[in-house]
Amino acid sequence: MSPNSNSEKPINPNELLHIPKWVNEDYFLPILAKDVKNFDKIVNFTPIAATAPGENYTSIMIRVIVDILLKDGSQQKMSYILKTMLEADSGADVVNGMGLFPKEQQMYEVHIPQFVKLYKEAGLEIELAPKCLHVEATAELITLVQFLRAMRTWDLEDVERYIAHMWSPMEVFEEAMQVNQVDETEFNVLNHGDCWSNNIMFNYKDNGEIDRTIFIGKWGTPAQDLWYLITTSASLDIKIKEFDHFIQIYHERLAECLKLLNYSKVIPSLRDLHIMMLKYGFWGPLTATGVMVATLMPTDKDSNMKMMMAPGPEADALRYRTFSNPYYAKAMKKDDPEYEKILNFKPVAAIPPCENFTSVMLRIHFDLQMKDGSSKHKIYIFKTMLAEERSGKEGREGGIFDKELMMYQTYLPAYEELYRSAGAEVQLAPKCLLTDQRENGIHFVFEDLGVKKFKNASRA
Repeated sequence: MSPNSNSEKPINPNELLHIPKWVNEDYFLPILAKDVKNFDKIVNFTPIAATAPGENYTSIMIRVIVDILLKDGSQQKMSYILKTMLEADSGADVVNGMGLFPKEQQMYEVHIPQFVKLYKEAGLEIELAPKCLHVEATAELITLVQFLRAMRTWDLEDVERYIAHMWSPMEVFEEAMQVNQVDETEFNVLNHGDCWSNNIMFNYKDNGEIDRTIFIGKWGTPAQDLWYLITTSASLDIKIKEFDHFIQIYHERLAECLKLLNYSKVIPSLRDLHIMMLKYGFWGPLTATGVMVATLMPTDKDSNMKMMMAPGPEADALRYRTFSNPYYAKAMKKDDPEYEKILNFKPVAAIPPCENFTSVMLRIHFDLQMKDGSSKHKIYIFKTMLAEERSGKEGREGGIFDKELMMYQTYLPAYEELYRSAGAEVQLAPKCLLTDQRENGIHFVFEDLGVKKFKNASRA
């Protein structure tokens, strides 16, 4: 469907884009003949940029608007998106080195049709990606210095400590190569591979709610798309606060699709997905220091792959602008804790004497000073083993804490996931914020259920 009405002149979002000469009527004649029934001839052919400057760095995206004449004499307006590789002087060597286009070609020609067929056999007609009408194969490290220089403008407390722990370019390269390796012994999915909001097409209902989305890309761990999308595209006010919720939403939909397709193996649990997020956690900083830089960069005529990767003072100035951009600085600082410092720390007994004989239960009170100048009071329950001289040895030999550790790390999450998959949200125990196993014993940190008005029954 055309984005412009018949009477309007198409709006070009990037007048500076050079459209290759081969993008012409002759190239599109066989495409139209295949796509449009009773096609006769082209009346008007208008190629324009499909995206604004800074919206895409690894390819040329062109919207081709064609007025055509049908064999019955009627006219029709068609609109297509043509995606092609960068030209030689626009960063093509960098992008070609990534092998993005051959992978995408294989995805559209082989993998996507197979996945669509799987869903169709399960009784569901779906569209995983934009309809690909034609594929044709032709013959044809951002500087760390500017990043560190920009970091010092972020108003980040103790910034030199962060800088001292930054990876070297070689370390980044090696880690990036590692997380890009697909482990075929693990659970893998059909990822997008470049999953941020601009690369997802949304279809909306009349009330503004999202009805459908279309996006697709490469094979690999689900952790990649999760880290990539949350890091680049979640609003700052929920990126960290709702991080676990995003993973839960993904898992619910994943389990739903696998059941629909009669997946024969064990469906990964929510815990399994969290373990993948930890194992492939480098996708987080890799995306934050790479793609997120581009996604938060305001539209600029110089925002292109050629300039971002070029040597020299002009390109250095662009890189510095992207890293010192206040939107990017704010997003990078969001990982910093919202509290400034602990004003008061007070541990007290959590229960009266004779209420518990096998552990030490403490209620920990914190008074926190927040970064916005406000203060906050937090309470946690700390549970640890008895000291050796207070029968701790017997408790350890009985394996009480080892069993509780297994319960909180394995069984409770599994049971709650069972209920969730059945459509019920339940909490079977206090939320466990930390399990810590050291030489001096096993320790737990829980939410304080007293804050939620829970209390023990009276034994009187």
